[in-house]
Amino acid sequence: MRRTDQGNIGSLPFINRNFKVAVKVVDYFPHHLVDFSQGRKVSDYDMLSDHSGDEDSDTSLEKSHPFKLDSSSGRQKKWEWRFSLLLEDQTPHRSGNIRQWVVVDNHSAQMLLEMDATE
Repeated sequence: MRRTDQGNIGSLPFINRNFKVAVKVVDYFPHHLVDFSQGRKVSDYDMLSDHSGDEDSDTSLEKSHPFKLDSSSGRQKKWEWRFSLLLEDQTPHRSGNIRQWVVVDNHSAQMLLEMDATE
């Protein structure tokens, strides 16, 4: 909810917020931990940087992404994290345990695990 200039309260389509929660992981997908990282073919768009800095001065970004040759086609492959976690709230509720599936993308997994995906 947000108060408008006229003093009315209006609803926005979304609000970006950060929360700290006490949760535990009760399940994960895929069911084999080795499948948490997925390989994909390197494309021309991988050369584009998400950072606003000068590309010539940012060589550490290129070193941080692991590449490997795909044995079937001889092309390079890039490895990225991709998995889901079933989280359960640790605070007691009258209605029982609250569970929620969350999808962890490559960037979030790198922050969570403090490592890059490799084969």
